[in-house]
Amino acid sequence: PPPPPPPGPPAPSPAPTPAPTPAPTPVPTSPSTSCSPTQTPVKITVSTDPWGEEVSTQLVQGSTTIFSYASYPSDSVVVHDECIDPNLCYDFTFADSLCDGLWFGGYIKVEEGGVVKYNNGDYGCGGTVQLGTCGGGGGGGDNGDCADDKDNLEITITTDDYGAESTVQVLRGTNVIREWGPWANFRTIVRNKQLCI
Repeated sequence: PPPPPPPGPPAPSPAPTPAPTPAPTPVPTSPSTSCSPTQTPVKITVSTDPWGEEVSTQLVQGSTTIFSYASYPSDSVVVHDECIDPNLCYDFTFADSLCDGLWFGGYIKVEEGGVVKYNNGDYGCGGTVQLGTCGGGGGGGDNGDCADDKDNLEITITTDDYGAESTVQVLRGTNVIREWGPWANFRTIVRNKQLCI
């Protein structure tokens, strides 16, 4: 009789059952500030450019400092949530050590009770936004609206590669009302400054 046929290849082993894919770990979120019914929520967002160390901010009420930051991380978004007494006056002040504001889409946004009071990155050396109840009404840094009895003076400044050589002053007699500059070198900066006079 003919010899038996050779055995065929072994049957393939069943594929291992894949382990279930773990769910992504949720990113923790900062708890929102819960204000009392007699307080007004304030949200201040600082979105920095690659030079966050140039930016400083401060929120004060009279002689009381609510918060103060001498610098910020670069290319970051930092949110400050506060509760204020709507019957008091608060000053939120921001500054840039090189007087060139925030670049590449950076900005400072101030919201009071859900209403945007300020949203800008092109603020030069800085500005002040008033919150709560203040005698002069809300401010707006270099971009605030003027009262009915004031005229708006707009100054356009375009620098060259040697911005550190330039400053601008607005005088009333011999008194300096506002001053801007110097600016950073090797950055072409166009600034529109507004002043109520």
